Amino acid sequence: MRFLCFHGRGTNAKTFESQTAAIRYELGDGHEFEFIEGTTPAELAPELKDTMTGDFTPLFYCHEMDPASVLGAGEQLSRYLDAEGPFDGVMGFSLGAAFIATWMLDQVARGRELPFRCAVFFSSSLPGNAAAMRAGQLEAVRGDSSAAGAGGGIIPIPTAHIWGTRDALAGDMPSELFSLCAPATRSVFVHGGGHEVPASEANVTLAVNAIRRCILLAQEEEEDY
Repeated sequence: MRFLCFHGRGTNAKTFESQTAAIRYELGDGHEFEFIEGTTPAELAPELKDTMTGDFTPLFYCHEMDPASVLGAGEQLSRYLDAEGPFDGVMGFSLGAAFIATWMLDQVARGRELPFRCAVFFSSSLPGNAAAMRAGQLEAVRGDSSAAGAGGGIIPIPTAHIWGTRDALAGDMPSELFSLCAPATRSVFVHGGGHEVPASEANVTLAVNAIRRCILLAQEEEEDY
């Protein structure tokens, strides 16, 4: 499967490539991963402040507190998919996961078919309501029915959700996105770490089990179709 990958705010594509190295190795051959680079300068991510040295440019895809910037980044993504797709899946970390979830929920709300067969979210923040953004307002989409309806319902494709119980940055936000995805085809692994992509051998194995189930469900749906 071919995955399009979105890094977190204040990092860059190479950071996410490094963060997911063990996960991707464990998944094995048969998958391609394209890491898309943000173009908007951002403050260095808090989790990297004690480890990052040398020449490093922290980036993101938009100014997440500016509705016009978020919507513009979504339009850029649509053009990128038209030019460089198709992709079978999408993978994101933190605000990168929230950004792609915002875009997907908006596609669902507008009656458009998603261009991905599955999605993998690491330590996701809350997605935004693109309809509210078009009115110049910032509004998060949460898992309760009223907010989900306003944000476009649920993400209908198979999803994998991975987050840590000691994630001080995301808190309970990953579970909110989990509740915005189709119950029958969502998988979850909650580890004991913080705001991170699992790297220990045991956690990588369990995270990959959730991702493999997500991929298998996507393949089964494709066969049924």
